[in-house]
Amino acid sequence: MSKLKYALLFPGQGSQSSAMGADLLAHYPEAADMAAQADTVLRRSVTDLLTTADDATLKQTLNSQPALYCLSQAILAVLRRMAPVAPVVVAGHSLGEYAALSAAGVIDYQQGLKLIDARAQAMDRAASAHPGAMAAILGLDDGLISEACKDASMDGIVAPANYNSPGQVVISGEKAAVEAACILCKQKGAKRALMLPVSGGFHSQLMTSAAEELKDLFALTEWKEPHTTLVMNVTAEPPHNVSDIPGLMLKQITSSVMWSQSLIYMQQMGVELFIEVGPGEVLCGLVKRTLPGAQTMRCSKPEEILAVADRIGV
Repeated sequence: MSKLKYALLFPGQGSQSSAMGADLLAHYPEAADMAAQADTVLRRSVTDLLTTADDATLKQTLNSQPALYCLSQAILAVLRRMAPVAPVVVAGHSLGEYAALSAAGVIDYQQGLKLIDARAQAMDRAASAHPGAMAAILGLDDGLISEACKDASMDGIVAPANYNSPGQVVISGEKAAVEAACILCKQKGAKRALMLPVSGGFHSQLMTSAAEELKDLFALTEWKEPHTTLVMNVTAEPPHNVSDIPGLMLKQITSSVMWSQSLIYMQQMGVELFIEVGPGEVLCGLVKRTLPGAQTMRCSKPEEILAVADRIGV
């Protein structure tokens, strides 16, 4: 068993790309089987989303969320066959937190599919009923961004949504308030304030109806004790009790993702290597910006999975 202390990180919405699972499903029967399970559970072709869907189709919340969850879990299944997988901690960014829950044994794969599908539908309805916007604020202190959001709240709902890394925070809320906050952030010294091409004000109070809609489903879901340390988005630390997890996951829908704080917590645990289990390299980039000098590895394509298996299997 490897003595390397490593974390598994699972990316969220925005990391998707066309054919992101094509090579994996073609090379590994267990990955194709997990996609087929998703097809059956969700009664639509997640396999097509992973292999043939175009970028426009994958940008839709109803498609990107189950596709990314399925792909992360398929990658993990392949990795587990190749090497003894024993991370000291797992975490996921926003949507990716559901993959982390499954990786830690809190929910099983098919439970996760059902939760993700319900979440995507609820968030899509909330975004239609309460239109919103998001913007990335670059090069400004977190406290000054919070001040700008507070000052702009006279124009509507706006608050920090994702603390991604030092100098990179995403804000979310009603469009007029987000635009006003962007102007204030620039006045306070932000290098850039960029409106993002999203369909709603995610991780803000505009998603309250989505959280309300999911309460009953979460209450009926069986949440098990994690077998691996799990760092939660809304607290940047592990849950105190398994009974806290459903409430934290509901709160996540309307609250900030404390990602940079989560990475710092994991580094303080002694993590030496951060492995991004999913498409792209967004989380690797955030690790490098938050924890200069930290080691990262991508784990999505067949050759990347082999490299990770070699590293953690030593």
